[in-house]
Amino acid sequence: MIVNLFSNLSERLRSENNLSDITWALAVTFQEFKEEFIKFFFPELKDCKNIEIIREKILGGSRPDFFAEFDGKNLVIENKIEDTNYHFQQYADEAKRSGKESEFKFAIILNHKLDQQSIEQAKNYNFCVKYWEEFVTYLKQNLKQNNFQPELCNRCI
Repeated sequence: MIVNLFSNLSERLRSENNLSDITWALAVTFQEFKEEFIKFFFPELKDCKNIEIIREKILGGSRPDFFAEFDGKNLVIENKIEDTNYHFQQYADEAKRSGKESEFKFAIILNHKLDQQSIEQAKNYNFCVKYWEEFVTYLKQNLKQNNFQPELCNRCI
């Protein structure tokens, strides 16, 4: 059910804000979804049950789509749908200004492929690059193992 929802959303939604709002709502509503969403970008994080995802937190002059603090790290996830202003340097500069650059981890999720120059920029600024299509596949593989779909269905009845 949830996998089909994201598969359909990834085909239909063209607004970054709409897709980010729906993703955030699912994450704050369903613990299992939230954990898988974070682990999709940062698989090295263990036991992130108590993580809180904040939508559009202000970081200096930036407002990432998703922000979370966990285990001494600031997790920044940007969502881009057709928009090619990726903010790689902007987020890296904000981390540097904070004086805690090593405490930041960056990720971006897109519905389109990056060009070679943007791939290099993402690498230079230590961004994990993911795609919505990959996320749908990831959910198919991981949510079944966590019995998420039956629980979601039970909560909706």
